[in-house]
Amino acid sequence: MSNSNDKPLYQMLILLEHSVDEASSSSKSAETNAKKENTAEATTENTPASDATQENEAAGSIKQHEYVDEISVPVCVGEEHMEELNSWFDKFDEKICIPNEGYIKYEITSDGLIVLLIDESRASLVDEVTQFAKA
Repeated sequence: MSNSNDKPLYQMLILLEHSVDEASSSSKSAETNAKKENTAEATTENTPASDATQENEAAGSIKQHEYVDEISVPVCVGEEHMEELNSWFDKFDEKICIPNEGYIKYEITSDGLIVLLIDESRASLVDEVTQFAKA
């Protein structure tokens, strides 16, 4: 899995995810809610909140993300490398994600960015992910 013809490699952005309790953000929430109420009164058409926003409000928590690292994944970007990317992620899922289900999630973009979210309670996974990508 080498960088053939100097094509760019996928880059994995590693972020730690943690919940911010509602009390610490209550002043911001009150300000945001006041703005929402004023906006709702000023408009005749209400648009529904996104699913993620509804989930956060229902759960009573807000998620924050802290940048940890950016590493290269040994797979070139491009449609011709999709099988290689799928194979790499099959191994990644087996070794890292499945044993830590519920604490790790990722999103892959077509332009070569992978965003990896790790729950702060499993921060030690950052080293495992880095070692896995270098192997």
